[in-house]
Amino acid sequence: MSKISEQELKLQIRNKDFARIYLIYGQEAFLKKSYSEMIVSKCVDKDFTDFNFHKFDGKDLSVEEVLEAVETFPMMADRTCTLITDLEIDSLSAVQFENLIDIFSDPPETTVIVLLMENIDFKENKNERHKTLVKTVDEAGCVVPFEKITPNELSKILANGATKRGSILSRSNAEYLISYCGNDMNTLQNELDKLCYYVGEGEITKAVIDDIASKSFEASAFDLVRAIILKDADKAFQVLYDLNMQGIKAEMILGAIISNFIDMYRAKVCVLAGEKVEYGVKVFSAYKGKDYRLKKANSNNRNLTIEKIRECLDELDLCDQMLKSYSSDPKIAIEKLIIKLILLLS
Repeated sequence: MSKISEQELKLQIRNKDFARIYLIYGQEAFLKKSYSEMIVSKCVDKDFTDFNFHKFDGKDLSVEEVLEAVETFPMMADRTCTLITDLEIDSLSAVQFENLIDIFSDPPETTVIVLLMENIDFKENKNERHKTLVKTVDEAGCVVPFEKITPNELSKILANGATKRGSILSRSNAEYLISYCGNDMNTLQNELDKLCYYVGEGEITKAVIDDIASKSFEASAFDLVRAIILKDADKAFQVLYDLNMQGIKAEMILGAIISNFIDMYRAKVCVLAGEKVEYGVKVFSAYKGKDYRLKKANSNNRNLTIEKIRECLDELDLCDQMLKSYSSDPKIAIEKLIIKLILLLS
């Protein structure tokens, strides 16, 4: 068969028109796990799970056991299902890898194999083994990459998810929820469950999100930088206090502040070059699918010159060196940094 999209996989599952083998990988953890579970649940009758479902941990794999599971004839069903999670192909011996490739290249018609790369950063072109696995599955079944969903697609999923749960969530408030909690789908689904339970058949408003949802570290770091830019010391130290109470290390807080100022600098460079901030996506690969970072950074840049941003980056570099030299208390160093930045921008 070939590489297929999420919609094509969804249609296969709905029609129970399964390929003999699937390779599921990518950055979107929630979708990878959800679709793998859907394949298994549709393939295997729950009353015959013990007979027709076989699960293996790819970190501790027996090729012989996989072969036996794949070739086992289904009990009171059309097919069996074998799920292999996190297959560490780079750790296999040459013989083990070749034997698995033989199995994957021509699975029996009575089985469905699911290779779920749940916690492994699998890349199609990482090395020859990765390429070989993709090519093998592509010829015998389906390769399904789940890359990061765009904020627009994610907000639509959340709004629809709220409707299915009997609640109301507008697209604009869904976007706010993403900015508040981050773009990890596992986290967002948990937050959506919590919010829908709270409002029942009512509407999830920004006020409800502020009161009930858990703010992501990224969002809190942006709030901290925003308070510094606005020279609001009370707000900045309140955010810092909250981060400290959450057990966030000073090094992580500093790293997030630095990241925000780098975003600001790059956004400013784009604007000074006569381009829109989104142009940074073409120049800096780190913003692929994350152009919202440049847009948010640009909102902080309105009253700042590029020289001021450079001066702030110099102060951040000095603080970074100080923390790495263990020459001062990390928490006090961050507090002093915030005061220096506010004074620098005043």
